[in-house]
Amino acid sequence: ISVIWNGVSQEFWPEKMEASGEHLRGRFGIDGPYILFVGGAEPRKNHRVLFRAYARHPTLQRTHSVVVIGNPHHWMGTLDQTSKDLGIHHRVVSLQGLSVSDMRCLYSHADVFVFPSLDEGFGFPVVEAMACGVPVITSKGTTLQEIAESAAVLVDPHNDEELGCAMQHVIEDQETRRTLQRKGMERAKTFTWKRAAEQTWQVYARICQ
Repeated sequence: ISVIWNGVSQEFWPEKMEASGEHLRGRFGIDGPYILFVGGAEPRKNHRVLFRAYARHPTLQRTHSVVVIGNPHHWMGTLDQTSKDLGIHHRVVSLQGLSVSDMRCLYSHADVFVFPSLDEGFGFPVVEAMACGVPVITSKGTTLQEIAESAAVLVDPHNDEELGCAMQHVIEDQETRRTLQRKGMERAKTFTWKRAAEQTWQVYARICQ
């Protein structure tokens, strides 16, 4: 067995111009600083634990909204219903069908990217977020732990209290933020399609010998 990691698109990089961030906030109705999540209402992406963690921390609700990218509907429950049940509907912005440039900008201007997924084959959003220079919180005990290593804060994806505390810490502690940004960008550089192609070629060459 040869393990070959995927790459991250070169279209993901830190886009830190404040004017572009302000334009995007106005365009999508994002009120001030935000926490970013990619995955929509798909249950395994685990939006419920994120919403519960956010609902438990009134301080986060006062300072940050939650921006969710992905399909808001699923037969097991919608983003809208979950946020209403928890009383945070007014602080959740749901988006879908975005361009790569919009995604890059949303990643780059988020205060923290949260991805508490329960099951992933690789976890592209984590690497894309790291490449855009945003601090990342993701799941331990899954493939995401292997992808992120020490470049992200790892939490139990079933524990909303742990996730809430992690979000509060990353948002408030500037030293932690800088460390995660630096480590994340360094980690993202190891995931390239050139490397994936070379390693795949090496497997074929070894077999053909």
